[in-house]
Amino acid sequence: MRSKGIKMLGIIVMMSAFVCTFFSVGAYGAVKSSTKNIKASYRNIQIYINGKKLSNKVEPFILTDQGVTMVPLRLISEALGQKVVWDDKLSSIYIGSIPVDKSAFSVENNTEPKLLEELPVLRNVGPFYEFKSRNIVIARRQFKDGIAVELENATSVAEVVLELKGYYSYLEGYIGIDDETRNSSTGFILSIYGDGIEKAREGQILPSDYPRYVKVDVKGVNRLTIRVEGQDCEIGEYERAIAALADFKFYK
Repeated sequence: MRSKGIKMLGIIVMMSAFVCTFFSVGAYGAVKSSTKNIKASYRNIQIYINGKKLSNKVEPFILTDQGVTMVPLRLISEALGQKVVWDDKLSSIYIGSIPVDKSAFSVENNTEPKLLEELPVLRNVGPFYEFKSRNIVIARRQFKDGIAVELENATSVAEVVLELKGYYSYLEGYIGIDDETRNSSTGFILSIYGDGIEKAREGQILPSDYPRYVKVDVKGVNRLTIRVEGQDCEIGEYERAIAALADFKFYK
């Protein structure tokens, strides 16, 4: 049991190193960086979280000399419902909450965000609404903030248009289907447009999927359109589904 625990610790530590290596390119001069040659073997390694297979463009590999498996940290963390923030200036990775100590992270990550539901709304077709009696719940994870819209079936379309006035740099949050309708046969596709230009598109959001983390560049955007389109999942007890935008925050 002891050796197994030590091996698992090695995997976790090296996971962090793996992500740092990928993100360190182009880092500020104040942060020291180095390049090392490694011996790696690829064996078509598959990753499963709670029985669900994950897919990612970065293929896991094994450090041959150390017997350590390297996997994408962001993929694992977000599949478990944890936000990942990369601080380029400090070459630091924050999983979940950011340190309370203000000196522990750079000024760029110390910007008070604006919640989606606090922004001026120019159009609301659906309509999108806030839950008043309870929190949004996606695959058993609760979210205090956010908005949702009811899709009657797979042909339903809803959208909300927000006024940003070019104040914000990026938005981040989670999307999914609220657990109230997790037995539905309807999923959805999410599209985000900035002044008519597509900024992001997320497809195949299905009932009971884990919360999917999204981050979108909105620099200079005046009008932001968020569109939800129903999608047929074939299997389900009914067609109605509640599409949720949870903890959507806008950063300057």
